[in-house]
Formats: sequence, structure tokens, C-alpha cells
Amino acid sequence: MALFTTLVLAVAAVQPPRDAFAAVAVMFPPGTALVDAIGRVAEHGGRVERTGKWENLVVASFQDRAAPVEALRQAGAWLVFDPILAGGCGLLKPTSGPLPEYR
Repeated sequence: MALFTTLVLAVAAVQPPRDAFAAVAVMFPPGTALVDAIGRVAEHGGRVERTGKWENLVVASFQDRAAPVEALRQAGAWLVFDPILAGGCGLLKPTSGPLPEYR
């Protein structure tokens, strides 16, 4: 049963959100700095909604359009998936402080 549940969650994780304009979780390779992850999302018109427990995981929305999944993958994203499924990954709400500046 555990194997079946894991398989179902893995398949669901690689599916983009059902709502085309919903926020998406974007996971970059381990070792990607938060400033780089934010910059790659911003380069494609994304607005970071919150960050993850790890620096390579961010949740972003794309104003008035669906997330450019293929463009994000070409920018190095490993996965672009529904942020509800990332809830177990320790996503954090943004703090009142500023996000790191991307240069």
C-alpha cells in the first residue's frame, strides 16, 4: 500500500496545477542558491509567493498567464508542480523582510 501511495504522489507531483493561472512550485537542482532560483523564476515573469525549506524550492505565480513550464525547465528547473503537493516539503510563508536581490 505504501508503494502504491508513493507512486500516485510521484505521478501527481509532475502534473502542472489544474488551474492554468494558479501558483506553481518550482524545484531546481540541489545546491541552487535561493537568489538564483528566484532570479530564474523572475526572468520568466514569475512573482515569488513563498520560499521552501530548501533554497532550491520556490512557489511562484505568473500574472495573467499560465506558468511557462517548458521555459522554466530549460532554465534548469527539475520539477514544476502543484504547490499543494509541496506542503510536506516544509514550505515557509514569507517573512516581513525583503527577499534577496537578484543580480
